[in-house]
Amino acid sequence: MLVGEAGGPNPDASNGGADGAEKAGSTSHQAAADPHALVVHAPDKRADGDEPDADGSDGKCPLPVDGTIRMGCMHAPRHTFQTFLNPDLADLLDVPILPPDTVIEAVGETTVSIVDADTHTWSEPPSPEVLESYIATIQPQPDAAWISHGAGLKLIYIGPYHRDRALAAAFALPSSFSIEMLGRTRHPRSTSTAHPGRKCGKVRFRRNKVRKQFLFHSVGRLTAELRQQALRQLDMQDGQRYDHDRCPIDAAADTTAKDCVAVLEAGIYCHRCAGHGVRYRPHLPAAFLPFRLLVNSDTTTLDRLADDRVHWSHARLELRHHHPNIGQEILREAYRKTLEARWEAGDPRIPLVFDLNLDFVWGDGLWLDDRRFKPTKVDNDAASGLPYVLMVRENEDEEKYAVPNPVLRSKAKNRTPSGYTPIRPFRGISFRPNDGYIPLQVEPLPRHKIELLADPMPLSQALAALQGPFPRLDDRYLMACLAAGICADAALGQPPGLAGTGTSGSGKEQTIRLGASFVGDDVVKLTLNDSEEAFMRQLGVAITAGHRFLAFDEFGKTRSLGEKLKSILQISTYVTWRPLYVNRLVRTPVHAAFFYPCVRFPDFLTSSAEFLRRTRRVHLHRRVPNWSETSGGDTCAWRDRTSENAFIANSILTHVWRLCHEHGFRFL
Repeated sequence: MLVGEAGGPNPDASNGGADGAEKAGSTSHQAAADPHALVVHAPDKRADGDEPDADGSDGKCPLPVDGTIRMGCMHAPRHTFQTFLNPDLADLLDVPILPPDTVIEAVGETTVSIVDADTHTWSEPPSPEVLESYIATIQPQPDAAWISHGAGLKLIYIGPYHRDRALAAAFALPSSFSIEMLGRTRHPRSTSTAHPGRKCGKVRFRRNKVRKQFLFHSVGRLTAELRQQALRQLDMQDGQRYDHDRCPIDAAADTTAKDCVAVLEAGIYCHRCAGHGVRYRPHLPAAFLPFRLLVNSDTTTLDRLADDRVHWSHARLELRHHHPNIGQEILREAYRKTLEARWEAGDPRIPLVFDLNLDFVWGDGLWLDDRRFKPTKVDNDAASGLPYVLMVRENEDEEKYAVPNPVLRSKAKNRTPSGYTPIRPFRGISFRPNDGYIPLQVEPLPRHKIELLADPMPLSQALAALQGPFPRLDDRYLMACLAAGICADAALGQPPGLAGTGTSGSGKEQTIRLGASFVGDDVVKLTLNDSEEAFMRQLGVAITAGHRFLAFDEFGKTRSLGEKLKSILQISTYVTWRPLYVNRLVRTPVHAAFFYPCVRFPDFLTSSAEFLRRTRRVHLHRRVPNWSETSGGDTCAWRDRTSENAFIANSILTHVWRLCHEHGFRFL
């Protein structure tokens, strides 16, 4: 355990009322609000699983460093710094009196890594008790750690495997922290001019086996599938709290503690057990049960990607999704180390994983280019370059080389490659539930955040504010357009259809574009082709690229509309289409709304029961002024011109989303 922390990872819990649960709950509000709170998932490298990596002794312990450490004022020239060769870092951290803004930094290859975990993005600064809990539960345990002046964490790792251990700790921290890997930090005994009146927390030392080899395996969080398996096994739900009679750590305890068992990102944490220092196993932090022990597996996202040698263009998107608080260079370094641990450092396929010419990623049943995220061609040459399809052979000189496996190459081209979680592009904001895909926001990104507001402007006031830039805007039609897009995205079923009729110049198309801009999208115009295959390909390409507002321009004027209506009536929950250059069909869920603006519909269409069953209709009675003049430019760009415009748009979006939610996202 940490020096001086005999009470376990939550210092306040040991003094609470009924078994410490009441006070523990009050001091762990961040843990309750944040599903990532108190995450502690990292590999247990011991052969017997219960041998601790620390000797458990108390008091300041030696932290021998190989290399050079220097100390001095943050803004002073480096030649004025005091230099220490092969020092005991514990002694340097224990210097009692220092000038303001004194920094301590490692020079060159010195065996020290510093994990800087900031909380600047938190809505409220975490309490010292919560931060101490993170220090106590992080794996691998730091050799020294303290709460920083800015209410964050500083974690110090030394020894020959300092960098690997620090990387693993960075992946174990919850994503609510902003993570950096540093070679220097402000000294914990120094004051900070950037944080007047604040002090660092006490430096916590731990006697770790720093020279024990660290294997870069099981770093990060469990895969989503394994985590859900553990929750089903416990019959618990994400983000919930339970009474102690549901505690899997100390179920036999004689206690009436309430709401003390919390479901966290990496496992179960019990505040009552924390107050009593109860451990599920000797090597684990008090009061914590990792999900990996329940499912008898510790496979993480890094491990899964490395198992199938997923190429970097795709892997980086998955890693960024699961670890949004970690920079791309750190993600890349950790992935390379995982590959080397899985396949050995000399494997010729590892450098090919990071080949930038493999500029495509796996989408929903097909390959997408990694810039616009639209369907792209992957021929034999490109597929043969995927490390996923390569086998290792040796020549007469025992030199290793990689050759493609024809079966795996065929699988990558024509079926579904193993290890690749599909990427799902979206624009602006996504209302889609977690469906096993990796959501990816594509450019252009909004200048002002698109979000549902807790306290929006009243709907009538927000709609009235639009009459200035968009005179004679039909409120019903705008809300219907927005509702169609929201319902299409949020629920899978018969796609919403909206027919807008009215005189020329009544704003039929521009109103659709205004509604689309409120969710960060724009209208994609469709053409009714004579070829059904070409028409379905239009739909597939647009939907795969994340567009939700698909419109038939001047629908009523389409030549031979009666003959082409069959294609529209075939639009259903899924579209089956063949991408160009691909000799197979792709089945894509239709999360898009269809719009039919025209002056008037032909008589045969207004009497078509099948078409009317698939659409709702709004008629616009008035011509509108030139909105590009009254709004100051393009309709779709109005929202992002000012923060005030964005607030109006977000308010209307919030009210329409609430209405859709009340009706189960059923538009038709």
